[in-house]
Amino acid sequence: MSRRHKVQTEVTSSSMGVMTVDAFSNPLFRLGLGSQAPVEATTYPLTRLTDNYALLNSLYRDNWVVQNVVDIIPDDMLRNWFQLGGGISPEEISRFERVCRATQLRDRLKTGLSWGRLYGGAAGLILINGQDDLSYPLDISTILPGTFQGLYVLDRWTGITPDAELVSDPGDVDFNLPMWYNIMDARGNSIARVHHSRIVRFTGRELPFIEATAELYW
Repeated sequence: MSRRHKVQTEVTSSSMGVMTVDAFSNPLFRLGLGSQAPVEATTYPLTRLTDNYALLNSLYRDNWVVQNVVDIIPDDMLRNWFQLGGGISPEEISRFERVCRATQLRDRLKTGLSWGRLYGGAAGLILINGQDDLSYPLDISTILPGTFQGLYVLDRWTGITPDAELVSDPGDVDFNLPMWYNIMDARGNSIARVHHSRIVRFTGRELPFIEATAELYW
C-alpha cells in the first residue's frame, strides 16, 4: 500500500467516528454531555432602563455618546425653526418672533424633546397669563394677545404624573391617553391638576399597550 493510499484510508476511517460511552461533562464551561452551547443560554431580560433615573442622569452627564444620541435629533428638528405663511403681515410675524424670543420657546421645546428621549417622557405646561385654574380645558378663543408666557417643562420623574383616567373621546388627539396630569412640588405634594389640553407631551419610542400602561402612558 502506498503512503498516499494509507493516509487516505486513515482519514476515511477517522471521519466515520467511533461511539464512546464516557460521560464527560463540565456545566460551568458548558462542555460535554447534556451541556448547552453558549449561544443557547442567551436571554433578553426586561430591564426597563427608563426606571433607573440615577443611571440615566449619570450617563447623560458623563458620557458624550449618550449626550449626542439624546440631543442630536432635537437639535436637527429645531435648527432652522419655522416660518409663518399665509396672509400674515410683516408686523404680525415680527411680533410673533419677539414672543418666541421672550419666552425662549425654541429652547423650551429643545429641553422637552431631549428629556422625552432621555427619560422616556416629559411634558410642557402651556402658560397663559390670567388662566389660573388649569383643570379646565384650554379654549383658544379665550387666549388674549400678549398672554402666552411659554412652556414650563418637567420630565416624568420630577414634577408631573399622569392620572389614571383616560381620554374616552375618539375624536380627541389625546384619545386613550391620560385625561389629567398632576403637578407636584419638591416634596411630592400635588399643587395643580391640569387638563390634558394644556399639556404638550414629549415621549420616547412608541411602546406596546401593556408596556405603555406599565410606564404610565409615557
